[in-house]
Amino acid sequence: MAYGTSSVDLVKCVASNAITFSDVNVATKIVTIGAHVYTSHAAPDTVADQYKVSATTEELAAQYLTECINASGTAGNFGSLTVANDDVVATQNGAIVILTARVAGVHANGIALSTDETNG
Repeated sequence: MAYGTSSVDLVKCVASNAITFSDVNVATKIVTIGAHVYTSHAAPDTVADQYKVSATTEELAAQYLTECINASGTAGNFGSLTVANDDVVATQNGAIVILTARVAGVHANGIALSTDETNG
C-alpha cells in the first residue's frame, strides 16, 4: 500500500438472539420466531413447524428446535412439511439455540421471539 491511501473493510452487523434450554422439553410448548410458530410434539409427522420432544437432555431439545427452524437435519426430528424460517438461521452450541438474522439492517431488530417453553 502506498502512503496516503487507505483501505476500509465494511462489515455488516446482523441481529442475533438465543434460546437456552435448562432442562428437557415437553409436548405442546411453543416458540415463535417471526411468522413461524414452532410447537414441540412427541412425534412430529406430516406437519409444519413441529419439533420433537427431548425426554433425555437439554442438548437434544436444542438440536430438535435448531433442525426445525432450519428445516434441515434428521427425518423425524421435525415435521416433514416444515420449511426454513425466512428471517433467521439457527445454530446450536450445546443447550443453546443461536438465532442469527438472514439479512442485516433495521428489519432484523423487529423479528419477534417469544416462548412459553418453561425450560427454554
